[in-house]
Amino acid sequence: MKISMNKKYRTRDGRDVEILKVDAGLKGDLDIIAIVNGDIYTYYSDGKYGLGGELPLDLIEVSPYEDFEIDEPVMVSDFDCLFWNKRYFAGINDRGKPMAWSNGKTSWLSNGEKRTWSYCRRPTEEESK
Repeated sequence: MKISMNKKYRTRDGRDVEILKVDAGLKGDLDIIAIVNGDIYTYYSDGKYGLGGELPLDLIEVSPYEDFEIDEPVMVSDFDCLFWNKRYFAGINDRGKPMAWSNGKTSWLSNGEKRTWSYCRRPTEEESK
């Protein structure tokens, strides 16, 4: 796993993480600088806190849709993000891609039919009107 400034992380034991710098070039291949619960930590480029097995402070990538609720209104798009469709969130598939209930329905009315989309975001205030 390569740590990126554009992704969300938490520690293996569930603490929130803010990545401050990647490719820091610190001594001993410690390339990542992050804040965990107000304290500064350094990590190896693969997100490991130390050498060896799994440790509680290792970095774990978090899905950008982790805090989306099922049936929450979302905007979805494929390919170019030029055209957005109003839908209701239906979870993520086994590859981490967002899904929405088919034809603008909710889980209540969809009979379980859902579609995977390339992009998904919360609507703006204007779009919510």
